[in-house]
Amino acid sequence: MACALAATGANVHCSTRTWRAVPSCSSGWVRTPAAPPVIETDVLDPASVTRALDALVERYGKVDVLINGAGGNHPKATTNADMKFFDLPADALRWVFDLNLIGTIIPSQVFGRRMHKRAWEHPEHFVDERLPAPDTHRRLFGGQGGVSNFTQWLAVHMAQEYSPRIRVNAIAPGFFLTDQNRFC
Repeated sequence: MACALAATGANVHCSTRTWRAVPSCSSGWVRTPAAPPVIETDVLDPASVTRALDALVERYGKVDVLINGAGGNHPKATTNADMKFFDLPADALRWVFDLNLIGTIIPSQVFGRRMHKRAWEHPEHFVDERLPAPDTHRRLFGGQGGVSNFTQWLAVHMAQEYSPRIRVNAIAPGFFLTDQNRFC
């Protein structure tokens, strides 16, 4: 998604805890000291998300789109021949749930607060939520239903309480094989 937006000329920055998680794009989007595409951010820490937002606003004056893409699974929250559903440890389940659901809510709060203040002047504001794609593998991808319900609620809430010009959308792109889920 970042590569496609960058290819259209959009200013794109990714927030991540690990640099290697950021894709390289054949569209010419590259990391340079003058315009780093990565801002180190922990989506579970409101102060960290606020620092990322402040850095973007300082650089560009505004942020028009938030795409919540943080998510993941934990090997111990995955069923297999040795680990049955009934034995999944609560700490691994909490880790997955927090990253996927709370890691969507916190950036939505931080960015949404700033976006709603400009919504009447600038009609094209979006807060996009990424829905984790269900799969038939043996992993318990916590928070899917919560992210789905939160996205629907947030769309109505932002429109009714702040501005109907703030759009909250969801996409479910399907399952992507990555390093974190190769063990499935």
